[in-house]
Amino acid sequence: MKKITILFYAIWMAANMLAEPISTQNRNDLAHMTKSAADSLYMKENYKDAIKAYDYIIDNKGISPELYYNLGNCYYRTDSFALAILNYERALKLDPSDADIRTNLSLARTKIKDKNPDNSGFFLVAWWKTFSNWLNINLWKAIGLICFILCLSLWFIHHYQIIQSHRSIVKMFLYASLFIFILCNLAAYQQYRTSTNDNSAIVMKESSILKSSPTENSNDLYVLHAGSRIKILDKSMEKWCEVKFGDDKEGWINKDDIEII
Repeated sequence: MKKITILFYAIWMAANMLAEPISTQNRNDLAHMTKSAADSLYMKENYKDAIKAYDYIIDNKGISPELYYNLGNCYYRTDSFALAILNYERALKLDPSDADIRTNLSLARTKIKDKNPDNSGFFLVAWWKTFSNWLNINLWKAIGLICFILCLSLWFIHHYQIIQSHRSIVKMFLYASLFIFILCNLAAYQQYRTSTNDNSAIVMKESSILKSSPTENSNDLYVLHAGSRIKILDKSMEKWCEVKFGDDKEGWINKDDIEII
């Protein structure tokens, strides 16, 4: 009788072990995961576990450029270039001043079929984008605040004639600090608009067809491949988005084929 009881207990334990999915244990482990632990997995080249760790941290503990950047590196190392591009783009969206992110994003783009054309437009627009991405938004705000304080101080000095002998120099620095203050705020605003913009996406499906209208039976216009960056023109429909690739390719794409940056 005792042997039968032990046998049933063993069967019951085995059934419980089989019934309990492995993912539950993984979730319990991930609940205590920190960025340093995820980084350690990445350094050990355990990229699959590092991906799970970074994904869990991003979903449950908040986002940062470093997390998206490291996650992008993991996907790049596992030849998942569309996912690498998606996460590099998300990292760059949060910190467009980071040169390492830009470099790795450029490398990942060389691995995909569709080469995104340069649609920066007029050279002044391209220059302004490059300039506003020179520093991150917090540095632009800090410099702008310093210039604002300096501007007020110089105005006070000039208005009340505290320095009589160098009023022209004070006035020159007053206008210069005001100009830099305005420039910093415009650059910070440009980055804020970029970080809150959700009208860009990455094609995730191996090949996705742009349709002439938002129905499966409509005409095929173009074929886009995984990793292509597209601009969303209309996302009001339930299953379809009107998108643009480059300067001339427009059509409707299934929402399941893309991920918003």
